[in-house]
Amino acid sequence: MTAGTGGEVALRLHDLGEGLTEAVVLRYFVAVGDRVTIDQPVVEVETDKVTAELPAPASGIVAAIEAPEGTSVRVGDVLLRIRSDAPVPTSGVREADRDRVAERLTPAADAPGGKTAEEAKELAKRPVLASPYTRRLARTLGVPLEAVAGSGPAGRIEPEDVRRYAARRAAAIPVLSTRSPATSSPPTPSVSNSPAEEVADRPIAQRPAAVFGSADGEAETLPFRGRREAIARHMVHSVTTIPHVTQLDELEADGLLALKARLDALEPPIPLTAYLIKIVSTALRAHPRFNARLDEAAGIIRLFRHHHIGVAVDAPEGLIVPVIRHVEGRSLREIAVALEDLVQKARAGTLGPKEIAGGTFTISNVGPIGGAYAATPIIRPPEVAILAFHRIRKRPVVDEDDRIVVRSILPVSLSFDHRVLDGADAVRFVETLRSLVREPERLFLSMR
Repeated sequence: MTAGTGGEVALRLHDLGEGLTEAVVLRYFVAVGDRVTIDQPVVEVETDKVTAELPAPASGIVAAIEAPEGTSVRVGDVLLRIRSDAPVPTSGVREADRDRVAERLTPAADAPGGKTAEEAKELAKRPVLASPYTRRLARTLGVPLEAVAGSGPAGRIEPEDVRRYAARRAAAIPVLSTRSPATSSPPTPSVSNSPAEEVADRPIAQRPAAVFGSADGEAETLPFRGRREAIARHMVHSVTTIPHVTQLDELEADGLLALKARLDALEPPIPLTAYLIKIVSTALRAHPRFNARLDEAAGIIRLFRHHHIGVAVDAPEGLIVPVIRHVEGRSLREIAVALEDLVQKARAGTLGPKEIAGGTFTISNVGPIGGAYAATPIIRPPEVAILAFHRIRKRPVVDEDDRIVVRSILPVSLSFDHRVLDGADAVRFVETLRSLVREPERLFLSMR
């Protein structure tokens, strides 16, 4: 935030974390001439990893919008200008003040309905105290924040308040149709002048990968920017700067599946991915050079003691990798809870910068999607390796006694940076995985 001549205050793109230097302006919540209050959300921007709402730096009238929707901006660029109601300091602004996201002040009703018209008007006048994540969650679930009673300090609305409200409201909605999903007719699509206009009117998460034009062979186009463009840029950087080598192998997973079945009978089921994350962490303890970063400028390889494992998530707007931190010290249940929370946020587009930063190793479990064979995953710089798990299938194999038996086979693909690691290192790493997947009870021998 900086003060300009004539009492104008500029809202600039600030540093959103993890070295991100640019963003795309998704939409404005205000127009020129609108009155805004300090900390009111005025614009939503998207980096290659997160979306964020930026608040008004001062109360006043929107004087100008400098960066139109859809344009790319860099840190420090002016997004809009506000004609301030009061003098604004040009210096001494705390970092926390610049980076705080839209928060407003007040509790409201806890449940839908039950309010008179006058009470509803009074509630509408009150500001709402909620974080950007809570606001996005409310939009995703269709929850009016003005109707939610906050359980946090000073009536702050927390994410759990929004989820409780949505659950109570869903329980109160009568069933209007008894037809099963299999027999229900799909909704009739709305008519638009062209496929491009129809796509443009949809939320980003609902837009198709491509929309084709009429039979004359012309094709409609979609913008190549935001997360998609950033994914492309990072992938090209990775494959052109890192000498990739991929170790492909197959692991017998019957022991792991048997252990999971036994534990599922005693506890609420834990997803297989949580077991695989714990197995990877155990293997990283035995092979620490895979949990590393190459610092070519300093001429060193940094080995990390903690295992901050990124998990690739197939989100509506493109691949994103939230990070589960300190996996080496977490139980299977704790890993499962953290995984579920991060996957939900990734698919809702509500991950914060800290939840995608600091990874030391990445896994990708594409098995639930499908695919019969292995692939070659691309390393996420500055990491030095990535491991992909593929679909488990039953296959005939020859055992140690030369008998043909049926085994559950888990294909894996380990891509590594050949500047830091050699083929023998990769083979040894996969052999450790093989031992842990075949006899997962070994996990308990390494727990601290």
